[in-house]
This record gives sequence, C-alpha cells and structure tokens, in this order.
Amino acid sequence: MRGPRARKLLVGTSAGKYQTKLPCAYHNINSLITNNPHPTAAGVDPSRGGLTSQLSAGSSVWPVQTLRFGVFAAALAIGFVEPLTHLFRYATHSLIVSYIPLAPLISGYLIFIDRGKLPRMARGWGGALTCMTAGLCLLAFSWGAHQCGLKLDESESLALTTAGFLVLLAGGAFFFFGPAVMTAVALPVACCALIVPPPPAVLDPLVGFMQNTSAWSAHIFLLLAGTPNNLSGSQLLLDNMAFEVTTKCAGVHAGMALMMVGLAWGRMFLRSGWNRFWLALGSVPVAILRNGFRVFVISEMCSLFGLQEIDSPVHGKGGPYFFAVSLVPLFLLLVALRKKEARAPGAEIRTSDPKGRHAPGSGLTGMV
Repeated sequence: MRGPRARKLLVGTSAGKYQTKLPCAYHNINSLITNNPHPTAAGVDPSRGGLTSQLSAGSSVWPVQTLRFGVFAAALAIGFVEPLTHLFRYATHSLIVSYIPLAPLISGYLIFIDRGKLPRMARGWGGALTCMTAGLCLLAFSWGAHQCGLKLDESESLALTTAGFLVLLAGGAFFFFGPAVMTAVALPVACCALIVPPPPAVLDPLVGFMQNTSAWSAHIFLLLAGTPNNLSGSQLLLDNMAFEVTTKCAGVHAGMALMMVGLAWGRMFLRSGWNRFWLALGSVPVAILRNGFRVFVISEMCSLFGLQEIDSPVHGKGGPYFFAVSLVPLFLLLVALRKKEARAPGAEIRTSDPKGRHAPGSGLTGMV
C-alpha cells in the first residue's frame, strides 16, 4: 500500500521501533512531559517530580508567597511607622550614621540580582517562632525600660525598636520562604541589619579608632609631602597651627558606605566567598586612607593659604568627592581579586557526565 494509510502505518512502526531500542531515553522524555517517572528512567528523581511540576513551582508559588510576605511586611511597617520615621530623621540629621538609609537598598538589590538562584521554598516554623519570640522580647525590654524610668540614650532606644522590627520581619520571611531561602540570602540580611543604629558602647570605640587612624594616615601624607608635623593622638601639630580629627570628621559614615559597596561588588563580581570577604575587609584601610587624605588636603590648604580655609567648601561639602576618589583603590582591589580567580586552577570546568556526554542544558563549559 502506498496511500496515506500506508504512510501512517510506516510512521507508527518507526516510532515503535525507536521506542523499543531506546527505552531509557523514551521514559526520560515521557516522565518529564507527563510528570509520571518510570522506574527505568535514568536521571529523574521521582520524589521531585518532572519538569512540569518544577516549572509550576517556580512560576506560581514564588509570586504568591512573595505577595503574602509583602502584605505581612507592609502591615508590620505600618505598626512601626513612628519608630521607623524617627530612625529616618535621626539618620539624615546625623553625621555618623547617615549610611543607614543605604543599607536596605543594598540588601534589596543583592536579593534581586540573585532571585533566580534561590532554592525551593518550605515553611520554616522553627526559625519563624524563634525570630518572633526574640523580636517580642526586644520590644518588651524596650517598653519595660521606659516604664521603669530607665533612661536610655536615643540611639539605644532606636536600636532596640529597630532590632525588634527586623527580627519580626525575619520571622515572617522564615515562615513564608523557609530556612533554605534564608540561608541563601544570609549576606543581604546581614547587610540590612546595618540599619540598627549602634549604641554608644559600640559607636564610641569605633569613632575613636577612626579618629586616631585618620590622624596617623594624614601624618604620613604630610611627611611624604615634605610638611613637618607632629602627631599626638588625634591631633596634628604643624609649625603655627594644630588640627584635631573630631568625632564629626572621623569618617565613620563614609567607611560604612564603602563597606556596603564592597559587599555589593563582591556579591556581583566575585565567586569565592573568601575573595568577597577580603574585598569587604579591604574597604576598612581604604576608608582610613580616604579620611586621612581629606585631613591632609585641608591641612595643606590652611598651611599655604591661611586658617580661613578651614571653612572652605572642601571641608564642609567635599565629602562626596573624596568618597568618589576612594572608590578607585577599592575597584583596583576588585580587579586584582578577579584576576586571581581567573588564574586559579579549576576556574573553568567541563560539565559532563562520567561517560563523556554533556549534561543537558549545561553547555560545553561552566564556571565554578
């Protein structure tokens, strides 16, 4: 027979022949399409379902859970609107913790760029209950301190309420997304914790450290420029004038902003966790040198043109320009770490199975 019926029979016979010769491949394809894995199918995990169920989980569960968490976060923010508004005003009027509004932006961006790499969700009851309990305890301690007449510093009161808000928010994230997702976003969550204003017990030693190290680096810059000077703590003594690195000029806010930039760059451009750590840690000496260079420039201007230069725009409004200059050595450190990763053995591997066949969808080469 050579008509249409004969051609249909031939096609059916050919398909049956190929299905008989390649049972594993047939069952693989059948299990992925119908979501019904067979015992003979190789490389398919029956407990996780087929391709259809995985695509469904990624396309429907994530938006629903994200919407639910967004409603929870909005309701929580409305309940904390007064302390959060107070925190924003406190940060914008402070010369030390003005970096606080930048922290949630960096944290949200880090989560956004890694949204496609997050693991599957599962309810995290243990983490949610732990965070909820800890957050309520912080709020209860803050309320009890006020009721007992215990006088708290403004930063201490804000630290308790802000920490309580963050821990309650983390509890909701554990509940809606699960511990696996929270582990994957541990770095952005830690970065978001920087919105908690440090209390005086933490801030005072940090400011003192930045004052002394900035004065020391300015002392080195002045010696390299040939300007004789003496260093006494956080004071620089020139021939006929003295400069002191005060609390407002310690550069703590710029240093914290540099550290957040280092965390973001490391997450975006580096693969190794250790290299990301070294980049974030490298922001500390860069911040010290940046503030020391600023003190050096102002000291040289006063030495050459008179003490009236202490009120010049370079001193009052030059911070952002010095911050932009400090990004250059941090960027050079990033480039050096990227070259180190490129030279490391095993930077590029061939993703194939033990028999030499390339893994489906992996391409010829992959990056570790």
